Amino acid sequence: MAHDLAKYEHILVEPERGRTYNSNTFAVYGYRAADRDSVLYGTTLRCYIAGRFGTVREALAAYPMAKADDGLYGMQTMYETDLYVARLPDTPDDY
Repeated sequence: MAHDLAKYEHILVEPERGRTYNSNTFAVYGYRAADRDSVLYGTTLRCYIAGRFGTVREALAAYPMAKADDGLYGMQTMYETDLYVARLPDTPDDY
């Protein structure tokens, strides 16, 4: 399955099964904001692009536009803080 990599704001190489598992493989994930017409609008989507790479170097060779995860585990925390604050109502009456 081919992916349109241009639609992602960030492409990261991360452990394939997450930090809570002892993963020996790496995967490439794309991050982008959910479309305006989505029920997930205002949140960050994390999309699996490819995986089963034995090393970060192999993943970066296959996807040179990707960056190695910086150890903070993905972009969601950074995005969601700004997006959720932006979606708060201006006054308590707007709740």
